[in-house]
Amino acid sequence: MAIVTKRDEALIKRIAELGMLSTNQISELFFEGVANTTVLRRLRILEASQLLRRVVGLDTKECLWIVTALGAQMVKVEIVKTKWSKHMIEHDHKLIALRLLLESVGVARAWMPEHEIRSHMFKKYGLREIKNKIIPDGFIGIEVNGKMESVALELELTLKNKKRYQNIIRHYQNKENLYAVWYIVPTSSMIKSIKETWKKHTSSYSDVKVYFSSLHELMKNPLEANLIGLNSVNKLSELFAPLEVLGAQLPAQVVSTLVENNLAEKRQSTSEIHSPI
Repeated sequence: MAIVTKRDEALIKRIAELGMLSTNQISELFFEGVANTTVLRRLRILEASQLLRRVVGLDTKECLWIVTALGAQMVKVEIVKTKWSKHMIEHDHKLIALRLLLESVGVARAWMPEHEIRSHMFKKYGLREIKNKIIPDGFIGIEVNGKMESVALELELTLKNKKRYQNIIRHYQNKENLYAVWYIVPTSSMIKSIKETWKKHTSSYSDVKVYFSSLHELMKNPLEANLIGLNSVNKLSELFAPLEVLGAQLPAQVVSTLVENNLAEKRQSTSEIHSPI
């Protein structure tokens, strides 16, 4: 096995936490100013040491990197995603890019991804029971009016049938500790369709809110993106407070470090108290 540097350990741990990262994402986060050929050479060394494994399937043909069981063990991450559905690769890659962005601007204070939610639910309910459970793409800790709240995030790239949405609405509206469900979709027509279904089936007895955002708007300028409710439209930063210590002028690696420090302090309480599993 090759000698593992502190930077190697940091990138392996980050991949384990996120699930996967593309070569370009790894380069931006951990190898600022380093040639791509050098980055790839290092990743191949970690792959040969059986700490990382590559996954293919993106339309761009770019490599994705995941952590092996040996890599997860080395960085002491217990819950790690090692299997990927081919038809979900694009979705999951976009989801991770979205997570990195929302963390970098300080909106997402903590993030429990789908594979961690599934692992916790398996321990709580067993395999047979979780087959019928609604599992979001992530639970996010977000500050709303000075209070940490739990938001279920759903990245929808294609429209589900209305019966499926009705089941999802019933499921979420029974969650006492859930502040909101946040749909992020590629088109305005999808927002309109899902919003109409929520309007028809939302319960007056539930306090759970629902918001919609354009994926393109978020990736372009997250704090200025619209957060569309059933009867309101606000800028994202007007409702979901970003961290004041973060600034758009900071380099990506500095931003990542600041966010990680904040998440380390808040992840435990947010996951245990605010995640309505």
